[in-house]
Amino acid sequence: MLLFQDFSCQGDEIIALQKQIKENRLVHALLICGEPGTGKRSLASLIARSLVCESGHELSPCNNCDGWRLAIAGEHPDITVIEKGKSISADQTKNRTSITVGEIR
Repeated sequence: MLLFQDFSCQGDEIIALQKQIKENRLVHALLICGEPGTGKRSLASLIARSLVCESGHELSPCNNCDGWRLAIAGEHPDITVIEKGKSISADQTKNRTSITVGEIR
């Protein structure tokens, strides 16, 4: 499993993100962008797992609590993964090229 230290080469952005998580003051939205294969999905997963971890570790998930297990299994009720081209409900069109504001809400 990746840790925040694995993203330290990204510089000040990761340091600011760690500080926000530690102080329980994470911004309302994050835009993680970059070339394919740079770890965007891994970073988003790490952030989500850190936020639902029940162990009290400040900057890394414990990899042991129920919150972590549910997150890894894709079953945590507080984590919704929204991807371009994949519908999040049966009433929405598949294979779209954008994510709507309604889906984000």
